[in-house]
Amino acid sequence: MKEDNHQVIIEELEEICLLIFTIKGCQTCQILKSNISQLKNSPKVYILDKNTGKILAKKYCIITVPTVVLIKNKEEIDRFYGNKSMSYIESFLKQNEII
Repeated sequence: MKEDNHQVIIEELEEICLLIFTIKGCQTCQILKSNISQLKNSPKVYILDKNTGKILAKKYCIITVPTVVLIKNKEEIDRFYGNKSMSYIESFLKQNEII
């Protein structure tokens, strides 16, 4: 997982990746990050602070945190909000043919 290097992230968006938008002090965000870090065969994961990563937060219309945005070829494929179980996250990735 990479955190908050927005220029690198913008350049790498042609790959399949997950953008996780969080804010400092968000317990739900911490739990979600922990769940996603346990995934096997997951795409690249980038963790972004919504308040400091305003360019990407604005581009993807991030209002609530945590928000997970699935990117493929610089396009949003799907997203989900809030803390989700490991089974939900795996299902989300399978449904989008990522794993």
